[in-house]
Amino acid sequence: MRDPSARVMPVDTAPPPITMVTWNLQGSNGVDIAGVGEVIAAAHPDVVAIQEIQRGQARRLAAALGMAHLRWAFKNLSFLRRPEGLAVISRHRLLSADAFLLRRAWLWNWRRRIGLAVEIDRNEGRFGVINVHLSPHDDGDRRRREAHLAVERARVSERLPIIVGDFNDLPGGPGYDVVTGSGWSDSWLIDKLQDIEGPTNWTPGERRGRPPSQRLDFVFVPPGWSVVDAKVLAESDRFDWFADRSDHLPLLAAARPPDDPGLP
Repeated sequence: MRDPSARVMPVDTAPPPITMVTWNLQGSNGVDIAGVGEVIAAAHPDVVAIQEIQRGQARRLAAALGMAHLRWAFKNLSFLRRPEGLAVISRHRLLSADAFLLRRAWLWNWRRRIGLAVEIDRNEGRFGVINVHLSPHDDGDRRRREAHLAVERARVSERLPIIVGDFNDLPGGPGYDVVTGSGWSDSWLIDKLQDIEGPTNWTPGERRGRPPSQRLDFVFVPPGWSVVDAKVLAESDRFDWFADRSDHLPLLAAARPPDDPGLP
């Protein structure tokens, strides 16, 4: 018989935070589906946003992760390889998915840029994600315009979505400042509470034998969200392994929406 004086511990019924991974996989060079899948699966994400990936690669990666819900969006043609694009992969049902143009160019031109907006139905509620890959190199003005278009698309949603991807932009750069100036927050800085760089990308040149040195990949959370964790999914003693597969490292962020009962 239970002792009536015994203390009954409360049961934590709060849903887990929404966890997502973003990674530019340089799909035109081939994707190590097994190796990449192992890295991502170990993080148990709800959503995976991939840049520079071919449709078939996205399908194989989704299968390797055991995630049934996938949307791939075409970005540009290639004369030598299969077309690349953006992908969002999820363990939860995709309610909608919409590709939208960020930068006009001929279909075979790599400068063409798109975004991919999805709405996801998790048991605890719906949330949105916008996956982008902004213009590289010295095209700061282009990135600024592309980021404005991504924010405009985000504001169409009933609930403001998470904005993620390869921004080809450093913290404080034009694209970065557009997003943060529009109310979204850099999940890395919220979690670390200070300006720790957290590099996700190698500068041009031989990557093996040196660490990445710049942060170009971001997960921006909407106003009111609470960031639980943010980290680069690569141990320093495995940098060469990652360097052989892409010039980017995977970035993870976990956060709760403002109406989540798990918030403090």
